[in-house]
Amino acid sequence: MAGTDSTRPHAATVDRRAGPAIILVEPQLGENIGAVARAMLNCGLSDLRLVRPREDWPNEKARAAAAGADLVIDPTQEDAGLLIKQRTGSMGVDVSLETSGSYAALNDALRSTKYRGTVLSSAFYTSSVQGLALAGEWHRNRIHLISSRANSEPQPEHGWDFERIVSEALALLVGCSVAHRQRGAPAQGTSPREYHRATGIFFEVNGDLGGGVVLLLGPESRDRVVRSFLGVGREGDIDPDTAFSAVCELGNIVASRAISAVADTLGARILLSLPNLATESAEVVLERWITERRRHGPVLHFEIELADIEGSFQALLVFVLDL
Repeated sequence: MAGTDSTRPHAATVDRRAGPAIILVEPQLGENIGAVARAMLNCGLSDLRLVRPREDWPNEKARAAAAGADLVIDPTQEDAGLLIKQRTGSMGVDVSLETSGSYAALNDALRSTKYRGTVLSSAFYTSSVQGLALAGEWHRNRIHLISSRANSEPQPEHGWDFERIVSEALALLVGCSVAHRQRGAPAQGTSPREYHRATGIFFEVNGDLGGGVVLLLGPESRDRVVRSFLGVGREGDIDPDTAFSAVCELGNIVASRAISAVADTLGARILLSLPNLATESAEVVLERWITERRRHGPVLHFEIELADIEGSFQALLVFVLDL
């Protein structure tokens, strides 16, 4: 029961047949709570309990991170278009987002959208067209279909390229203008010693390419990133769990953008794993990690250094891709 007193009157109102309860003890960020809620709903779970959350509750950041999700539909088992129309009083939703690259899913999005509504697709469709019908709802409802593509050349806005997007995004994240340069990989058996006592965010790469991506941050740069993320001044105290979340989020943003550029260039499908964090001497962990990958075959190893002009921020993005 995880500490629940089943003799209390309200306990009978909880439907325990829906699955196990997920209990978050002293969660630090509303965004983390929302992400858990969204993941739970995807798995058919609905009993989330909070114990002493740090931030006020209800929390708008949690609601935003949960993406307002209140219904999950398996389109292989149910008629998604019909069910969504029924749940919206026969009207349909204002905007549908299609991200899967499935023609059948695009068809469901068209059928779920209201008269003169919008369907936004950010997916890349490669197989033969099956399951898409441009009659019925598409023809009669005058749906506005938008194709969206992020961070691939040519950029839709004049004056913007991928390099500028990355630079501006990093500047917003760390609070300073950041430039990058590629540098040669260190000799086998060595590690980037200028990142002594570094924090590292490690990602496995799967899909059409194998390997990994690592972001290294020195202690000063790590502290600057965390404080910028959380809006905490130099003298403010930061909870270690909150700092952990902020560093992982930076790693997610930088690594996913970088690997997306690689995937677009190669026309490949590349996926990142969840991050693994090495909080101390990550440069040594990186050296061992690369050595282990080389034991399984040749790898392409290259590094990109990120730094501001003043030298107060420095990070190293390391790619190790299987050949």
